[in-house]
Amino acid sequence: MAKQWELYGESGLQSCPGCPKRQIKPQDPHYFIKYHYERIKHQVTSTIKAATELIQQLPEYSTRFILHTIGLAKSVYYYHLNQDKQKDERLLNHIKLIKQAHPNYGYRPSNLRPKKMKG
Repeated sequence: MAKQWELYGESGLQSCPGCPKRQIKPQDPHYFIKYHYERIKHQVTSTIKAATELIQQLPEYSTRFILHTIGLAKSVYYYHLNQDKQKDERLLNHIKLIKQAHPNYGYRPSNLRPKKMKG
């Protein structure tokens, strides 16, 4: 390399037409995924939310591969995803029941009652 620099200057470091091209090694996908996971994990509060965001940001990798790389079991991931959806559905159904019983209620009264019932 030093000889090429001495003979040809900066252009000597470029690949010449007859020279074999240098292969750039692709970045290790495990390292790439772990790096992005750690960046996201500092921004969100839960591991599941971080994994979900990572899966959305990296569609070229399978969900199974991403979860395996970050060390999260697939069953745990889907269990927590479904729990959040069911919790939202139950709360929404409860608010709808309050609205049917009291159609004149505004935003605050209909949203305060479910909190009292949770606690």
